[in-house]
Amino acid sequence: MVNKLILAVDPGKRNGIALFRDELDGELVVNMVMSVDELITWLNTVENGLSAIVYEDFIIAPGKNHGSKGEAMQTIGILKMAANRLRIPITKQRPENRLTGAKWAGEKVPKGHMPDIQSARLHGIFYMRRQGKFTTVLEREKHVSKSG
Repeated sequence: MVNKLILAVDPGKRNGIALFRDELDGELVVNMVMSVDELITWLNTVENGLSAIVYEDFIIAPGKNHGSKGEAMQTIGILKMAANRLRIPITKQRPENRLTGAKWAGEKVPKGHMPDIQSARLHGIFYMRRQGKFTTVLEREKHVSKSG
């Protein structure tokens, strides 16, 4: 049986990428940053193992995104195309969902800009939890205290 993987992406000029095994508390196997072109090449090497794609929604804010070449939108289009071709679910998540993911994972969130790799990882954790595939830090602590 092929190991299935969940791909979580924070799209942008620097795409945050997180790849998890699709199982209960699935191992994080990749957590990195790559350009749109690098993502296309990399996606071709892993796509057959994918079971789901999740990404952070991107909103064009008036007065922001100066000098952008639309990399976030390009990435989202690439992800949608891959999900369609592979016939796997693709889920758009609100940016603030990563903060809930951080609480569930027990991760500290920096003030200011969150690193792209952390954002992707936390979106993956949020998605996995919603699918019943992630045990929160609090749940793990309760289990340890009951068994200890």
